[in-house]
Amino acid sequence: MKRVIPCAYVLTSRRVSDNQPTTKQDLSTLESMFAGTCAGTINVYVTMPLDVMKTRLQGLDSHKYRGVLDCGYQIVSKEGVLQLWKGTLPRLSRVGLAYVCLCSCCVGC
Repeated sequence: MKRVIPCAYVLTSRRVSDNQPTTKQDLSTLESMFAGTCAGTINVYVTMPLDVMKTRLQGLDSHKYRGVLDCGYQIVSKEGVLQLWKGTLPRLSRVGLAYVCLCSCCVGC
């Protein structure tokens, strides 16, 4: 599902921009890669707390939590708020690279 949304956005924006005159210049490959890096970074930092809670709820200790809100509350109260972003660096390197490839290959064409 995550791969469908950016591709759908790219295809839709191309179709819309083809029907309207524009003076916008195309992005260079470097600019597209930078935009992809920014998009991937924002995506990771915004969705990481939900991913941490989902992982905890799917793990062997899932019986400790009554739901998503309880899981988030227990993480913040017992371990601190920064634990919601635990594991950000590995995910950032994987997702950031994927967005760089997506934006430089699909958008840069």
